[in-house]
This record gives sequence, structure tokens and C-alpha cells, in this order.
Amino acid sequence: MELVKVMAAEAFCRLLGVEKPPVIQSGPSELIQVVFEGQTTEADSKYMFINTPLLQIELIEPGDSSSTWKKHLDTHGIELLERY
Repeated sequence: MELVKVMAAEAFCRLLGVEKPPVIQSGPSELIQVVFEGQTTEADSKYMFINTPLLQIELIEPGDSSSTWKKHLDTHGIELLERY
């Protein structure tokens, strides 16, 4: 799955003609203080912001902790990414 995510980021950047930006790791839970479905959570995640002249694309990779993104992937998977 890691290769699929790297390929997706590289494909977006090639398509848009921009350099691949760095990956940003979310901060510690004491600092970000995330609550998901009424419970505190680490909500660890990685982000990449691809900037173009007209828009910014935000790629999010959820970690193992509970989060909206992780729940969505657990429910729906990443079939769309795996097709390409």
C-alpha cells in the first residue's frame, strides 16, 4: 500500500507539473488535542500539500489511531487508488 500512496503523490505532481512537496507528520496529541466520536485520540497522520497556481491538493494518510480518515478507509478501502 505504501507504494500506491507514493505513486499517487508522484502522479498528481507530474500531472500538474509541480515538484513533489515534503511529507508533514501530525503533531503530538498533547498539542493537537483531537476528539473523534467523543473520545480523545492520537489521530496521527501524514499530510502532503501540493500547490498549484489555482488550487491546493491535500493528501492525507491516516495512522493507526482512530480518526475520520481512518474510519473512511476502513469502511471503503482504497480501491480507487489501486485501480491506477
